[in-house]
Formats: sequence, structure tokens, C-alpha cells
Amino acid sequence: MMAVCQHTFSENQISVIMRQALQGLKYLHTRTAEKKIIIHRDIKGGNILVNDSGICKLADFGVSGQLDDVLGKHRTVIGTPHWMSPEVLQSDSYNELVDIWSLGITTYELSVGHPPHAELHSLRAALKIPLVDPPSLPHPERYSPELHSFLRCCLVKDYTRRPPAADLLKHPFIANNHCSTHILIDMVKKTKAARQAREAEEQANNQDPLLQHNKQR
Repeated sequence: MMAVCQHTFSENQISVIMRQALQGLKYLHTRTAEKKIIIHRDIKGGNILVNDSGICKLADFGVSGQLDDVLGKHRTVIGTPHWMSPEVLQSDSYNELVDIWSLGITTYELSVGHPPHAELHSLRAALKIPLVDPPSLPHPERYSPELHSFLRCCLVKDYTRRPPAADLLKHPFIANNHCSTHILIDMVKKTKAARQAREAEEQANNQDPLLQHNKQR
């Protein structure tokens, strides 16, 4: 959506998206009689889908995993490096709170337009993230104290001190925002209109005899 509309989300929009993402993670991270704890392991902007009503859904569970009943921790490196937590990149034991770090990086992404260290190749980013302090938003004066605080809560390097989704749903950045999902509808409409215009242009170009002739040459 950001790429198509060519602008980032507002804080109210980010709060609404994060609220829904946290609700999804709270469900995944809760063990019940019917299911084990599930780790998504690839939370990022591209894996949060928004429908015409502004309802957000977590998508792409291709790398998700269930926590082992005995150890309760994974030791595999799976995910998209720029969004991955330090403990995963270091191949340490980790739990479902890796998704909280990735959600924090996604918050940064939706605010700025790209994840931290976006200028680095994935391998270089993977080597750097465990060694440096957690990222903070550039031009901090542009953002509210609540957003900065929410980001700091998500991006705690020691995962044993990182709050779970249930606690983050009570954070002021989430709990004090009473906007509904309708706040996302205009951006969804703009995205769909821009994509339809692009598809129409591509279709017209494909039907242009001169362009077809040049392609054949």
C-alpha cells in the first residue's frame, strides 16, 4: 500500500494496524487444549493484509512453527533478515516473542517507509542487527511519545524482558486510540484505484501496435 500510494501511514492508522496484528499474535501465542503456541516468524508490512473494510489479517504462514512441548524453544534461523530479532540471527534459543520484535520493526517500517538498515544487503543487516542498539525512529520530533514508547517496548533485545502481545494491547499507543478500522479504508481505495490504473495502462500498452512492433524487433 505504501509503495502504491507513495506515502507512509499516520500514527492513528499504524495504531489500528498494530492493534489488529497484536490481537492475531495474542491468539497465535496462546496455548490451548486445541493448539500449541504458534510462532509466525515472518511478521512484516507485506504480510499484513487489509480488506475493503480496513480489517487486517496476518498472512503467509509458510515459515511459522509450533513450540515444542518439552523445550518450548526453537533454534532455527527463518524469516526476513531486516525484520528478524537478534536472538534468531544469533541462532540462540528463542520463543514466540520473536514476533514482537518483528512487529516493532514493522511499526518502524509503516512510520518511515522501510525497515531499519534498509540500505544494507540482507546478509550485512543480519550480521549488524545483533551487535547494535535497537533502532529508533529518525527525526524523533515528528512522532508522539506514545509511538516512541511502543517501539521501545517491542524492540527489547533481551527477549526474556520483551512484553507479550496481551500486554502490548494495553499500551497507551494502542489502548488510547479509539479510531476504528474505517481509518484505513481511504488508503485501501487509493491503492486499488492506483493498481487498476496501472493495469489499464499496461493493457493499453500491450494492445498498442507500435509498441508490439518495437518489441518484435
